[in-house]
Amino acid sequence: MSSDDKTKKLPDDPLAQILARLDSIDTRLSALEKKVDERLYDTRPNWSALEIRLNALDSRLTEMQAVMEKGFRRVNSQIDHLAGELLRLRTEHNELEEKLNRIEQPQG
Repeated sequence: MSSDDKTKKLPDDPLAQILARLDSIDTRLSALEKKVDERLYDTRPNWSALEIRLNALDSRLTEMQAVMEKGFRRVNSQIDHLAGELLRLRTEHNELEEKLNRIEQPQG
């Protein structure tokens, strides 16, 4: 056997081994909890800023929707007006065409 045998470095008492291992785990767990808490603290302002921006975006979208609806109503009104004008012009065209036909017909 070599003199580097690691089992010789272990304490003889199993309870001491378990307690040492638990102390090591407790230290590592405490360090991990501290890291998690620090990262949570770091991301909270980001979430708050994001929530503020989302609320502002929602307000702008609501305003844009109202403006668009008003614009669509205006366009619909203009289309209705143009459809009425087109119907009036067709009627007038038909009347003029009938008059022209009467004038061009040979009188007999």
